[in-house]
Amino acid sequence: MTIAAPSCLIQRHFLQLSATLAERCEQLQLELSDQVASLPFGNERWLLTERELSAAEDALLRLHDRVDQLVSIP
Repeated sequence: MTIAAPSCLIQRHFLQLSATLAERCEQLQLELSDQVASLPFGNERWLLTERELSAAEDALLRLHDRVDQLVSIP
């Protein structure tokens, strides 16, 4: 038997996840900017940061889409 969590707890959890992801995106944007500006030619360590940033941004969009779906349920 499964018990559904109250929707307010789910929404709060989504908001916390969203805030955490948004903060991480900001950190990654700053880190990426610094890396690209300071790394010598040929050093592509910044690519890892760019990939993580892209994944975090995608996750944030999916999370927001999911919240929109939950909120629109009658």
